[in-house]
Amino acid sequence: MRKPQGMQTRPHHRPANISSPPVPGSNQSQVPSCWVAEAWVDSDGCETTCEAHGAVGVFAVSVHEQYPADEHQRLRLLEEVAERLGSHVAPDHDSLWVYPGGYFGFDASAPRPFDHKAWPGFNVDVVRIRLLPVLKKYPTRARLAFGADNKGGDQQHVWVCWLGADGLLQIETITRHLCDLPGRKVRVGSLCAAFFVCGEFTGSHTTANGPYFNDHYLSDLAVQLNDCRLLIDLAHFRIKGNIGGGQPGPRQVHRRQMLRFAFHGASVLTHHHFGIQTDGRARNDCQSNWVIFCGGRQLAESRVHIVLGNARSVHNTRGPGAMM
Repeated sequence: MRKPQGMQTRPHHRPANISSPPVPGSNQSQVPSCWVAEAWVDSDGCETTCEAHGAVGVFAVSVHEQYPADEHQRLRLLEEVAERLGSHVAPDHDSLWVYPGGYFGFDASAPRPFDHKAWPGFNVDVVRIRLLPVLKKYPTRARLAFGADNKGGDQQHVWVCWLGADGLLQIETITRHLCDLPGRKVRVGSLCAAFFVCGEFTGSHTTANGPYFNDHYLSDLAVQLNDCRLLIDLAHFRIKGNIGGGQPGPRQVHRRQMLRFAFHGASVLTHHHFGIQTDGRARNDCQSNWVIFCGGRQLAESRVHIVLGNARSVHNTRGPGAMM
């Protein structure tokens, strides 16, 4: 988001806290904190099972837009997801856990249209210190990817984090509009993944999306991302999909580009949304099953786990330290 100008769960695994989201306006105290789409991908970007040799678990986490932007609460949510779903990954498998753009630093509950006030920033020191114990709660070979935006939103990053063989924290940083393609690639088990922030992967020549680097756009995915079988976009807010499938409309540039990439590999998108349902299905801007496999099939909604919480009752608390 540009700053405005001027298959199966293993039966013996511990299940996640899964439930239907509350009806808007109801008196239910618990609301979803996030929705986690669980997909298993092979080295070609095709859908596979968690038992398959070399399979990579991809967990795409879309967060409730009312969940507090405070970094302490966001760190706790990272832990909750690991505690509830980490057991779905066997010790000998790699996994990637993707959170939305601006997971740290962006407040999706801010009044719209968004201005610089929607980016309060975050305490970088607190997050870096806490990431080491957070990662220890995830499967051994896990990588985490989340948005990390500075105050005001003029610098929007992806942090890809993992624990090295020495047990130390490793962080790769990818910056919106400022990284060429080699700088966006991270190895996740048998897959090479390319990371983008909030629409810069769409090839759209608009102010909202723009080029991924200088004046470069993704126009020929199979050539430009020839060595990548996994395309990741960390969006900030309510990306519209297709409830009934079919061909996307001309303004659904995210889904169109993901379907183009489906001739070459799998693609994943995460965002903040409100969890609204229409006729028992997620509304088109509140979908969480944004995983499209090689071949064009989208992950079934039944593969989305709902992590419940009480997001609206939590107040922001911010400690001293370096602000981003």
